[in-house]
Amino acid sequence: MSIEVVKYIKGMSIASPVYLDANFPISYSVSEHPKYQPAMELLFELYRQKIEICISSLIFDEFWYGVKKFLGAINITPAQIYRTTQDTTNRMLRWTNVRFLPADSVMTKNSIRHALGFYINQNLRPRDSFHLALAILSNSAGFVTSDDDFDNIDIPDVNLTIYKY
Repeated sequence: MSIEVVKYIKGMSIASPVYLDANFPISYSVSEHPKYQPAMELLFELYRQKIEICISSLIFDEFWYGVKKFLGAINITPAQIYRTTQDTTNRMLRWTNVRFLPADSVMTKNSIRHALGFYINQNLRPRDSFHLALAILSNSAGFVTSDDDFDNIDIPDVNLTIYKY
């Protein structure tokens, strides 16, 4: 058992379920994003393989903030920013193979202890620590991200594949 980081390659087999990092919906919802094309390919593969997707409220919070920050930096109007956010959120809410993690799953003693351990021992940022804790506690087999912060995670008793796009 270990954490394995793999680069997503179009058509590869993906373990189910996967937990989505917030950078994933940011990447595929904004065509100007440098990771747009690989994120779209990965999204298609998740659909094609009927992979169960785990989503937490933290993802929506970080996604909404990230889209506003990214699009605002390239001078997109607030109305366009909100439309992109609303459209992507509504699409995510209609996904069929999704498991929405209960909002209180973030605030259990167990998830907080795990997140704190990852924050201290794995040198992750606080939000990334919670995402990793929720992925593990929701029994996700995979974790989808473009974030380099997860590249050197060493947690021997955890079996998780980190799919980098």
